[in-house]
Amino acid sequence: MNRIAIVGHPSSGYTDVEALLKHYGMGEAAPSRREGMSVHDIEASLFKAHNAVNIEQVQTEAELSQLTPSSVWQGLALDFLLGNMQQKGVWGWASSNTLPLLNMWHEVDDQTAFLLVYQHPAIALQNALDRKESISPTEVLNNWAAYHGALLAFYLRHPERSFLVHTQQLLSQPQEVLKALPGLSAKPTEGLVATTKASPLTAVLNSLEGGEQTETAYLEAEPLERFLSEQVVEKHPALSLFEELQASATQPGEVNGGIASEDAWKHFRQQRVALLNTLTKLQQALEKESAKNATLKRENEELKKTPPTPTVAAVDTTELQQENSMLLEQLHVVQEELEKLYSQARKKGTVVSESGPYYGAEQRVKRQLTYRLGAVVVNSHSVKDFVCLPLALKREYAAYQKDVKARKGEKLPPISQYADAHKAEQVKRHLSYRLGQAIMDNAGSPVGWLKLPMALSRETKAFRKERQR
Repeated sequence: MNRIAIVGHPSSGYTDVEALLKHYGMGEAAPSRREGMSVHDIEASLFKAHNAVNIEQVQTEAELSQLTPSSVWQGLALDFLLGNMQQKGVWGWASSNTLPLLNMWHEVDDQTAFLLVYQHPAIALQNALDRKESISPTEVLNNWAAYHGALLAFYLRHPERSFLVHTQQLLSQPQEVLKALPGLSAKPTEGLVATTKASPLTAVLNSLEGGEQTETAYLEAEPLERFLSEQVVEKHPALSLFEELQASATQPGEVNGGIASEDAWKHFRQQRVALLNTLTKLQQALEKESAKNATLKRENEELKKTPPTPTVAAVDTTELQQENSMLLEQLHVVQEELEKLYSQARKKGTVVSESGPYYGAEQRVKRQLTYRLGAVVVNSHSVKDFVCLPLALKREYAAYQKDVKARKGEKLPPISQYADAHKAEQVKRHLSYRLGQAIMDNAGSPVGWLKLPMALSRETKAFRKERQR
């Protein structure tokens, strides 16, 4: 038997068992050969095809009756096995969803061993608390009993290829089961590192100054959880089923006495003291952080009130004067260029080369120099943009001239003949076109150029006023 299927309830810790066997040489299951599906994909497809109930929602053992897939669906399982034919050593997988499909896997492959793992039902209650589930303890225990009832039934039917083991007992003493699974190494391939996950309160306490290990230990609620869980389990049939599992198991768990009520009470009392100390330390840490925050706010306000030094102010004034001088020089240069392009723009005409209908009136207007110059002004937001505006207008004019040369010989009809001529009128109401028109109207003379800033301002205000109507 060189295949191992590890099956257990979600609370059984079957993934820990899988990790243990991988350390002892068990390989990872490869996907199926033809479809490329993993064993989990195959099981999910079978569940969907047979409308199977979610494993974590079942309440009775009858809901976990063995599925009987047709030959077509069994072909998926065979294709999965063929995809792993090249594996030389032992390989396997772990899943809680394998339970209703145990008969199928048992029939399609006589080389598969089934490692069935379980833990005390109180663990299922504690896991439900950790996941903050809203279901009742009775529902949790009903689910545990339904799952393990079906698990035990399969083990009793097929003990020759099945191993029923207690998870914690297997993890602490794996050699007994390893001897019965040929192909696994007697020694782990690499060291196992046990990790424990601290509770949120424990992590907070450890991060505080003056945290003591004794307080950390009492913050852990495990003894209280175990005591309360065991009290609930005692009144449920799940306890009798657990005893049956223990009696039938290949490797049962060690029988330990439960948590005494007096010990649970002592732990609860010490836990209250530890929690009060923790809250005190949290309050002190919060007060320190609040004081730091207040200090930073005061320093920030003082920095805002501090005026700039005279040296900095002088430098800023000098830079502004230099920028103004450059602006005036650039305005004279651009003025001459605008006078030329204005006269040229009025002479431009188009010739109809072929019959319509024609579309693209909006693009025709946006290609015009009027719209493009106005767009440069609209896209100027900062002081630096306005200082460099003449150069930006000159660059846009140069780009426009290149576009005109590129379209030399292009014959287009008047915009009025376009099927979407109404869009051209809409574009002419855009702020870009209106500002560009103001530039064209005032760029013909030096006086107009000097009036241009006011003209642009008036046009912008008029545009905004129209938009607010």
